[in-house]
Amino acid sequence: MRALCDRSHIIAISSGAAAAAFLGYSSYAPTKFAVRGFCDAIRNELLGTGVRVSIAYPPDTDTPGFEQENKTKPLECQKISPPEVYSAVSVARLILQGASNGVYHLPSPDIVQNLLINATAGVYPPSSAQLSLHKVWKRPTAGITPTPGSTVVLACLSPVLTVRQPLPLRLLPPSPK
Repeated sequence: MRALCDRSHIIAISSGAAAAAFLGYSSYAPTKFAVRGFCDAIRNELLGTGVRVSIAYPPDTDTPGFEQENKTKPLECQKISPPEVYSAVSVARLILQGASNGVYHLPSPDIVQNLLINATAGVYPPSSAQLSLHKVWKRPTAGITPTPGSTVVLACLSPVLTVRQPLPLRLLPPSPK
C-alpha cells in the first residue's frame, strides 16, 4: 500500500474564478473557491503519506464546454472576458509539467492569471522545500548544528523538487517567545 501512495498524485481542476469572482459568476466562483479550500485541507492531511496534491486553474480553454458556455453567457460577462482562448493541449501540457515538478498551484498559459493566483494564494500548506528546510533545522546531520545567521546549502530538497544547483538558505534567529 505504501508503494502505491508514493506514486499517487491528486490533481484538482479549479479556475481563475477561485482567485477573483466577476459579475455573472455568482454560482460558479464559490464552487471553485471550494475546490481550492478542499485541496489546501487534503494536502495538509496527506503530508507524510507520499500522496501529492496539486491544483490547476485552467484559463478560458478551447473546448466544447467553453463553446457551449459562450452561447448563453450574459453580455456583461462577454465584455469582460479576456480575448485569449487557449488550446486544450497547451493547458494540459502545463498542468502535467507542473505536476511532474511537484508544483502545488499549477501554472497555466495565461501569465496574468498565474500572477493573480500567486498573489491571492494566501496561507496555504508549506511546500516540499519548506518542509525539508524544517527537517534540516530540527534534525541537523553529522553533528553539525546550524546557528542563526549561518548559511545552509541544500543540494536536494525533496524527491519532487529538482534543484539544478545548490540553494543557499540563510537561517534566521529564532523568534523571541
